Amino acid sequence: MKAELRMKPIKEENSTRQRSLVTFRLGKHICALPIEPVVQIIPMATITPIPQLNSSLKGVINVRGKAVPIINLRHHMGLCKASLRLHAPVILVRNGDGLIGLIVDKVAEVLSLPDDEITDFTDILSTRLHKVPILQGVANVRDSLVLLLDLDHLRLPYQARALLPVQ
Repeated sequence: MKAELRMKPIKEENSTRQRSLVTFRLGKHICALPIEPVVQIIPMATITPIPQLNSSLKGVINVRGKAVPIINLRHHMGLCKASLRLHAPVILVRNGDGLIGLIVDKVAEVLSLPDDEITDFTDILSTRLHKVPILQGVANVRDSLVLLLDLDHLRLPYQARALLPVQ
C-alpha cells in the first residue's frame, strides 16, 4: 500500500488581506488613511490663501516647486477649530494625477490590520444616505476606535465643486 500525502487546507484567517494604515489624531479622534496613496509627511509650510475658496481648503503650499492644495481635515470633518501649529504635520497624498496636503494634529503610527477587523461604514449607518460619508470604516485597535477615512470622498463631484472658487 502506498501512503498518501495530504496537504492541510490553508486556514481562512491566514488568507485575510492586510491593510497598512497611517494613523493620526484629529482632536480626540484617531483616524487612519490607507498607506498606498501617502507620498510623504512634512511639517507645516507657508500656506498661500486663495480668495473665495471653501473654508476647508486653506490654500496652497509649495512642495518641490509645485503648488499643492492643502485641506484642514479637522474643518473638513466638521470638528471644532484649532489654531494651526508651526510644525503641524501635513500628510501629502496622491489624489488623481496630483497631490493634496492634509493638515492633521499629530501623526501616530503605521498599523497593519486584517480586513476582517475593519467594519465597513455602510454596515453601521444606512446605505440610503444621500452622500457618501468621509468614513470608509471603523476598527477597534487597543480598545480605541480608529476611523478609516475614504480619500475618494475628496474626489466626489459635490466635493470637487466645493474646492473650486465661487463664481
